[in-house]
Amino acid sequence: MILEIISQSSKSTINVNWVEVNTYTGNFVIQAGHAPTIISLEPEKELIFEHVDGEQERIIIPSGIIHITRTCITLIISSNIPQQNS
Repeated sequence: MILEIISQSSKSTINVNWVEVNTYTGNFVIQAGHAPTIISLEPEKELIFEHVDGEQERIIIPSGIIHITRTCITLIISSNIPQQNS
């Protein structure tokens, strides 16, 4: 599954196993085959994802929306985000 993170000045493409997001109605995990949808993310919350090699990464999302298809997750954020590995 592909995770694309798009900001005003950059675009990253990452192969992932899953992505966990925080929305205004709660958090949930997105995996390949997820139903297509568009969701607003809760500002200043973590987005957690697992790379295909099993390494997990966490980033704080200032604000944004996420577009989900069965094979791709596109995250559009309002500004650049510092990456925080864990």
